[in-house]
Amino acid sequence: MKTPNIPVSALLALVGLIAGLCSTTANAQQTVPVTLKNGQLIEVVIVSLGGDHINWRYAGGGNVSKLPFKEIDGIEFPPTEAWAAAIADFDGGNYKDAAEKFKKLSLTKGPSTYYPAPGNFTNLAQRRLIDCYRRLRNAEDINLLRSKIEWDKISSSERKIGGVVACWGVAGSDDHEGALNMIEAESKKLDWTDPLRGELAYIRAIVHKRMGDEPLAAVAFGEAYGAYPGVDPSLSADAMKQAVTILSQYPDRKEEMNAVIHMYAGMYGDGKVWDDAPDDIVAVLSKEIEMLGISGPGKNKNTNKIARGRFVRIELLGKPLSLVEVEVFADGKNIASKGTPTQINAKAGMGPDRAIDGNTDGAADGKSYTMTNPAESDSQKLWWELDLKESAIIDKIVVWGREGKNAKGILEGFDIMVFSEGRKETIFEKRDNKKVARKTEFILNEAKVLEEQKKAAGKSVKPAAEADAEKPEKDE
Repeated sequence: MKTPNIPVSALLALVGLIAGLCSTTANAQQTVPVTLKNGQLIEVVIVSLGGDHINWRYAGGGNVSKLPFKEIDGIEFPPTEAWAAAIADFDGGNYKDAAEKFKKLSLTKGPSTYYPAPGNFTNLAQRRLIDCYRRLRNAEDINLLRSKIEWDKISSSERKIGGVVACWGVAGSDDHEGALNMIEAESKKLDWTDPLRGELAYIRAIVHKRMGDEPLAAVAFGEAYGAYPGVDPSLSADAMKQAVTILSQYPDRKEEMNAVIHMYAGMYGDGKVWDDAPDDIVAVLSKEIEMLGISGPGKNKNTNKIARGRFVRIELLGKPLSLVEVEVFADGKNIASKGTPTQINAKAGMGPDRAIDGNTDGAADGKSYTMTNPAESDSQKLWWELDLKESAIIDKIVVWGREGKNAKGILEGFDIMVFSEGRKETIFEKRDNKKVARKTEFILNEAKVLEEQKKAAGKSVKPAAEADAEKPEKDE
C-alpha cells in the first residue's frame, strides 16, 4: 500500500493539531518513547509529523531536529480513548467487538495515526485486527487483511508473528499444498517448546479438513490441543471439539474420542461438554475410562496396552551434541529413515539427517555424524529430534556414538525421551545417561524385543534333534 497523498491544507491542520498538543500547556512536555533501528531508545517531544520523518526536540527544550522514519523502529504514541476501548475488549476476550473497533481505527487518520509513522495507531490497528481474527480463527479475513499491512512500518517486537499470520492467510485461500508447505517451513524455524507450534498445528488441521483428509486433520487437532493448552485455552478447547467431531465418524476410534471428551470436560468445561454437543457425546461423561499415564521413567501406567510414540528426542546439557546414528525399531524394522529429523544449532554440513542415514561408522574422519555448535552457556540444552510422521509401537531405540580418543565421553549425560502424538504424554524417558557405550540400547517393549531375539536365535541355531536329522547317513 502506497503512502497516501495528503493535501497541504490537511497537513497544515494536522501539524497544527500536533503543535497544539505540544504547546506551552501541561501537555507541552509530554514525551513519547522512540526506538531507533540501531537499538537506541530516546524520550522526545514530537513537534510535528512529516510525510517521511518526525520533527522533535527534548522535553527540556532546545532545537527542533528532523528524524527520518527509515531510522525509527517504533514510536509509542500515548493511547487514545478509542484505542484503550478496543484493547479493553480484546483483553476481556470480546474479540468480535474488539475487531469492529480496530477496523474503525484502521481507517482513522489523526495526530498519532498518520499512516507512515512507525507505531501509529492506523497501521497498528490492522495488526491488532489480525490478532482478533486469529482468536476468532477466521483464516479468510486474515488472508484479505495481511497483504495490506506493511510489516516494516511496525516495530520489530510486533513482527515475530508475521510468519504465522502468513500461514493463516494461505490457509484461507485455495492453495492447500502451498499452505502445508509454508506451515512446515515455519514450524522448522521454531524450537519445539515454542507455543506457536500449537497454533501452526491448528492451521494445518484446518487445511487437511478442507482437503477432505479428516484422519490427518484429527491428528493435527490433537497436536494443537496437546501443545501448551494454557497459552490459548480457546484454541485448545476448539481443537478438542473439532477432533471429537471427526473421531465420532470412526467406530474404531471411539475409545480415543471418549478420552478427548473427558479431557475437554476436565480442562475447559467444568465437568461438562460444550453447550451444543450432541446427546451421545454428553452421555460419554457418565462412563469412566482409563487414561494412559506415566508411573516412572520408561514405564507405561496402563499395562494392558503399549503406548505409541511419534517423537524421539535426545538432549545434552551444556556441551555440543554429536550423534552417529539413531535407530528406532518397530516390529523388528528400523523405521527411523521414514521420519524427519531436526536439530538445534547445527554445525555447517553436519545436519540432523546424518543420524538416520543408515551409516553407523563412528570414525573421527567419517562423514556420518551430526554435530551442533558449542552451547552458549552451561544451562543451554542442545537437542536432536526425530518426527516419525505417525505414531508407532516402538520396541527399542539404539543410539550410536562416535569412536576414537577425542570422542570419549562426548555423549555422557544425555537425555532421551519419546513423546506421543501431539506430545500429550511422555511414553518413555531415561535421563542423565552416564554409562554410554558406542552402541547404547533403550528397550521400550521388552516382550516384543525378547520375541524378536528368540526368532533370530531360532533361525541361526537349530535344535540338536533337527540338526542330527539333517546329517548325511554314513555308508556302512
